[in-house]
Amino acid sequence: MIIIAVACCAVVKLVDLALSMKKGLAIVVTALAAANAAAVMLCGWVLAFSCWPHLPIGYIPLDIFLVIFCPNPVLISGLTAIGVGAVTLCLCAKEISRGIGDVGFVGASLRAERSRRQGL
Repeated sequence: MIIIAVACCAVVKLVDLALSMKKGLAIVVTALAAANAAAVMLCGWVLAFSCWPHLPIGYIPLDIFLVIFCPNPVLISGLTAIGVGAVTLCLCAKEISRGIGDVGFVGASLRAERSRRQGL
């Protein structure tokens, strides 16, 4: 439990450092899109372990999905992960374009706060 808490704090600090860098928002959004794609890929691999040789009982949607998915779980998981990554990047295009033109909005706001409060 402590290791998970330390890992989460490290991830938050890395995001904080990335946001303070030039073009940091674009980096963070791209990293989160990659994390979404990796999560989908891992879920597909976990689902692949639930495949067993069986004949479809009926037209239950799960049976149809397993008949299509089970012969090629890595290929289908990979294609789905690529699709999820692309959709995430498309949905976050506004943030990416803002991040590309940005100089590090967190760093700029921290500098402004320091200049208002001398001695901190």
